[in-house]
Amino acid sequence: MNITNRSEAREREIRIQRYVETLELVIQKNYRYLKSIMEDFQEKCRLATSTTNAPPGLFTEIPDIYREIQTRFKETQAVQSLLKTRYPQYARSEPERDKELRGLDLNAGTYFSKFLQTLKQRLGEKEGVGEEKLLGLEKVPHFHWFRN
Repeated sequence: MNITNRSEAREREIRIQRYVETLELVIQKNYRYLKSIMEDFQEKCRLATSTTNAPPGLFTEIPDIYREIQTRFKETQAVQSLLKTRYPQYARSEPERDKELRGLDLNAGTYFSKFLQTLKQRLGEKEGVGEEKLLGLEKVPHFHWFRN
């Protein structure tokens, strides 16, 4: 092997290692964020589901927080998938962190589901609101592409 080829290979190796480290930092950042926000999210969901006089802003804040949580989980999963498929020899396995992330995701989904049930009951009883309108999902008109 030529000296220039070896140095190019070594430079490429260093670039890949730095890139993998950057991806690991993204996972760590999201992990820390999710751990920090989860307690606040759970407390807000409990407050919204347990009391009838919860602050009105809470009912708009909880879905926003949940969307952010899900965005961070999806980003983390995508980065982990990239590391496992593209750079398996460089990726570090952290089963404890991965297990805790799955638990946080499960807890977030459970609390949000309970929140939605409570919200549907309260708004449905008061206004007779359908699920689509409640969640901001107005019906999309269906286009007839084919004739009968």
